[in-house]
Amino acid sequence: MLNEDKTSCFQSVWEDNSEPVLNFLRTQSIAPLQLNEIGWRLHYQMSSSTAIKRNASAIMELDFKTDNSNNNKNNSDKMILEFNKEQLLEFYNKLESIQEKLDTLA
Repeated sequence: MLNEDKTSCFQSVWEDNSEPVLNFLRTQSIAPLQLNEIGWRLHYQMSSSTAIKRNASAIMELDFKTDNSNNNKNNSDKMILEFNKEQLLEFYNKLESIQEKLDTLA
């Protein structure tokens, strides 16, 4: 348990040094990965001449950057996602829902 002297000492140090600490924390992301770039393409496949079946899919490539402040070095990770039409529509609707919630905060 903290006594009165330790509490007042902590308070004094925080009052004198809080601004640079808070400014530093404001520049840092709480997420380990940040979306850097999005690439996409459509993939359309037709079956053989005996069976007429067509498959379409959207392929997205997400490029994430990781800010490794300890080494002053940026690394990147890639994620490839493939969606059929129904999955892509569901993904789009979820993104729209997130956007609506973000808009209410702004």
